[in-house]
Amino acid sequence: MNAGCGEGVRGLGDTEAKGGSDGIGLVAFAVLYLMLLTSTAGAQTPKAHFVGSESCKSCHAATYTSWKQTRMANVVRDPKEHPEAALGDFLHPDPLVTFGLDQIAFVYGSR
Repeated sequence: MNAGCGEGVRGLGDTEAKGGSDGIGLVAFAVLYLMLLTSTAGAQTPKAHFVGSESCKSCHAATYTSWKQTRMANVVRDPKEHPEAALGDFLHPDPLVTFGLDQIAFVYGSR
């Protein structure tokens, strides 16, 4: 004979049907677990953020110096530090140019 729905299957509710208290213990464990989980969530370290490639220089001087010479290291440039990286003509008025050099956040690529 085939087992019907729930017949022959032992699960967490078996002891409850017989008057046991395993279900209450399981609920208590789940509540305690969730309380611990949420209380440690606030105590986590702050999110990681980019600190800049200069911060690697002190511990990895040789690697940093070598990397600094690559195109990858110089592909994105700050026009405030490297105004020559912006190739547009910002000295002569042009009605099509609606921004100034001071409004450029970064330049991708250079000569």
